[in-house]
Amino acid sequence: MNLFLAVGDRLRRITSAWSSYPQKIGGYMNATKIAGLAGVLLAVVGAFTTAVPYASAALVLIGLFVGWSIAAEDHVRVIVSALALTVLSAQLGDVPTVGGHLTTIFGGLTKMTAGAALMIIACNIHKRFKP
Repeated sequence: MNLFLAVGDRLRRITSAWSSYPQKIGGYMNATKIAGLAGVLLAVVGAFTTAVPYASAALVLIGLFVGWSIAAEDHVRVIVSALALTVLSAQLGDVPTVGGHLTTIFGGLTKMTAGAALMIIACNIHKRFKP
């Protein structure tokens, strides 16, 4: 009987730890996180193929959607990341063999973060001047 109680207690501890697992690694998946991951995937796929028409426009639109729901305490981080990516993404072109692909991937990420930064700035302007 003690064996069954010990196993039951162990299973209860495992399941309680598992139920709190998503909070420990960044929360649950939502539409914003899925859109951000889709944008990263599109930037990577767009670096290796030209089969994605309007990939740049899609990345900007995804960035606008993601930027809409970014928390206020992360606004500066996103805007600085967009500026840094804009300046530094072309610097990887000199890396032998993979430089062009890295430049294209980070160029796509630049478009997505620029869209997010523009949405943050537009929302801040709206909040500043609304009656």
